[in-house]
Amino acid sequence: MFQQFLLIAECSLLTLLLTVALLIGIHLYNVKLEEPYLERIFGEEYRRYKESTPRYFGMPKRRNK
Repeated sequence: MFQQFLLIAECSLLTLLLTVALLIGIHLYNVKLEEPYLERIFGEEYRRYKESTPRYFGMPKRRNK
């Protein structure tokens, strides 16, 4: 019984580590490659959009007045 628990715990830990690595990879891709590309293509319009929109989720950013 305890060996089955350890096997499940090891699989869960591996899944967690792979998920975190994937999320970090997606974040780095967005920040380092995709966002600068979109800034070059759309210019100031994209920069305004980026300032008023959260990157992933959450409350919208407040505009500075």
